[in-house]
Amino acid sequence: MKSVILSSVLPLAVVVSTTAGLVEKAFAAEPDKQFFQSVEGKWVGPGEIVAGKYKGTKFTCSFTGSTPDGK
Repeated sequence: MKSVILSSVLPLAVVVSTTAGLVEKAFAAEPDKQFFQSVEGKWVGPGEIVAGKYKGTKFTCSFTGSTPDGK
């Protein structure tokens, strides 16, 4: 079960955590910046893997995202 969680949640966590830093540096167009700042906050809820070996596996997760100070 641990590998299911890691294989489904870890990629999303990586995307969420790197998006704030990379998007602002590489693609910091004002509309993009406004969008990503508007989706900051906490997300808690169910999810389901939609492709691959674990397709159909349901999970629940909790993420908190914010822009680091000075960004």
